[in-house]
Amino acid sequence: MNKDSEIGIDEVGRGSVFGPVFSAAVVITKENELTLKKLGVNDSKKLTPKKKKRCFF
Repeated sequence: MNKDSEIGIDEVGRGSVFGPVFSAAVVITKENELTLKKLGVNDSKKLTPKKKKRCFF
């Protein structure tokens, strides 16, 4: 299997009955993966505000 990229999908919200739902998809290429590793990103939910700011390149 050739794995050139990885796709992540997530959603948040209460659903159509209780309110809006937001969803997003992210594609990470091998190049982007190396950049994120250099920045120390292993889990986006554990990023400090300072690290989040550094990721906006």
